[in-house]
Amino acid sequence: MLAGILGAETGTLGGSALASWAPINSLLAAYVVVVALLWWHGGADDGDRFPLGVLQRIGRGLTRITGIPGWAAIAVGQSLFALLLAGVGFYSDVAWHIALGRDEELFTAPHTGILLGLVGILSGAVFGRMSRSLLKSLRVVVPVFMLQRASGGQYRRWV
Repeated sequence: MLAGILGAETGTLGGSALASWAPINSLLAAYVVVVALLWWHGGADDGDRFPLGVLQRIGRGLTRITGIPGWAAIAVGQSLFALLLAGVGFYSDVAWHIALGRDEELFTAPHTGILLGLVGILSGAVFGRMSRSLLKSLRVVVPVFMLQRASGGQYRRWV
């Protein structure tokens, strides 16, 4: 595992670079370091309670660095990182299929990168929404346009 993070070429297919887990492990290690630094930069607050207080603290760190609200920075940052991870996985997967043909296994390094990236994009929206809800005293807020789309345009604003 440590050899994969440090960039050793390991994997199936006799050590082929396309089967290497090093790019995915390197991106994930960098992600953990950045999140830890943001958590540290966010500073402690009396209202932080585990586990959701971690998101608030990371959001405060992002607000201090970027100047935009933490909930938005969490959603954008997480989604952009996940898009990068999925892109690296997709690029490697296309190269794999051109060079080596069909896969023998389902969870190859490129497929895992794509899957983690897609789940990460979804989690960006969830993390951003969760940290936004915490700011609203754990009250869930649904935008009006979502109600309109869910009802097929039949929803009207009743005041």
